[in-house]
Amino acid sequence: MKKQVFTTLLSVVIVMTTLLHGEIAHAQPVNETGIKYDENKQSADLPIKITGNMNPVLIDTYEDEINMSDAEALKLYQEYLIKTKSKSLKKSKSINVSSIDKIDSFVDYAVENKIIENNPVQRAALTKAIIRAEFKVVVMGGEKAGYRTASSLLSHSLQDYPRDLEFETNSYCASQIKNSSEFRQILNNFRNIVRFKNVNSYELYSKTSFTNNKDLYLALHNVDYIISGVRQGSSWKVTVTIKDTYDFEKQPWQNNMSSSDVVTAINNYAAYAQSMKAIVPYKIKIMIQTTINN
Repeated sequence: MKKQVFTTLLSVVIVMTTLLHGEIAHAQPVNETGIKYDENKQSADLPIKITGNMNPVLIDTYEDEINMSDAEALKLYQEYLIKTKSKSLKKSKSINVSSIDKIDSFVDYAVENKIIENNPVQRAALTKAIIRAEFKVVVMGGEKAGYRTASSLLSHSLQDYPRDLEFETNSYCASQIKNSSEFRQILNNFRNIVRFKNVNSYELYSKTSFTNNKDLYLALHNVDYIISGVRQGSSWKVTVTIKDTYDFEKQPWQNNMSSSDVVTAINNYAAYAQSMKAIVPYKIKIMIQTTINN
């Protein structure tokens, strides 16, 4: 489902992100299973299986079209903001959202000063690099604020070819879900249905929203799920499969996502980042196995 709430994280951690600016890691990202992330387009159809923790790790992506990294592009942009007496990310204590107009003005400046050539490819590449670098700062702030899953999923989207993610039942994300009130409700609904059915197996399809755990709320929110169970004596062995697509969509100013114009503006900035390929959607699947006693 469309991400409608990670924008809250931006406002929560903005003070932290101002202190972290420029500290983008250069290491090849690896989750605790030892599986490396890969920007190779040929491997994009192979999902990454996650066991244990998945920590947000960032790559300072190099943009071939403009011969500079995301961090280098953001540094040039910040210098431009200071030079033009605009509020920079480092000095601002407000929400970290560069206006699209400011970035467009900087791109014009980069053309005039021969930093890039005046063509659509290089203009788009510079815009993408700046926006992606800004969201990497948000990831670091989010991690420090304790939103491990939300930060990890956002960081995974900040590459050109993010592979789909499959979280296994012993992963940290699956553990968060398993301990949530929404998951308990899923199990209770299943139990109440099969209690009156003379069957040995059963499947139920539905949707749910994670609202009581802020990390899950920011990371997943509205998801589809399938719960399938097999009767074993007086209990049921069940597998809950949760599916989601990590992406953003633009919201109208009056919407039921948030009553805050600021939150809506940030969400729409993330949607703009996605349109510029700074944020790239991918699919998420989470498998949780457990037992239900009648």
